[in-house]
Amino acid sequence: TQCGGKLDDDSGTFTSPNYPRNYPNNAKCTWYIFVDSDERIQIIFIDVQLEATPGCSDDYVKIYDGPSTSSPVLSTICTGSNRAFTSSSNAMTIHFQSDSQNTGPGFTANYFEISANKNTQCGGKLDDDSGTFTSPNYPRSYPNNTKCTWYIFVDSDERIQIIFIDVQ
Repeated sequence: TQCGGKLDDDSGTFTSPNYPRNYPNNAKCTWYIFVDSDERIQIIFIDVQLEATPGCSDDYVKIYDGPSTSSPVLSTICTGSNRAFTSSSNAMTIHFQSDSQNTGPGFTANYFEISANKNTQCGGKLDDDSGTFTSPNYPRSYPNNTKCTWYIFVDSDERIQIIFIDVQ
């Protein structure tokens, strides 16, 4: 498993080393995510199972809103699932670090580019019991080169039904 690196596709997945098997002690991995300059990044941590300590002080994933670890910190996490973060620019940096003892399964995350236009909802995380989503500008024409990904989550004992009302 690659530990860090540059991610510059429109979307992708990355994981801690060995996921879902335990990650090693003393790991340090940094991912640099870049999308087109007029886009933003949304990242969803599907599963995070690190050594849980107060303040995530031992093993952690730190999410930076920008191109480096000097950028503002959006969050530091060590447990949870379906946690979403959105960048304010076209760059985001993710740093994973483990200490010298106690490991866990680690994490898996998906990232994708979204429109920087706040009025154009294109993709994202949907976790309500029900709802609707549309292509950008619906019912008007969607823009050229549009790529949208919606991640839909419900409780593990539930199923998802999608009904497309209008497709043109």
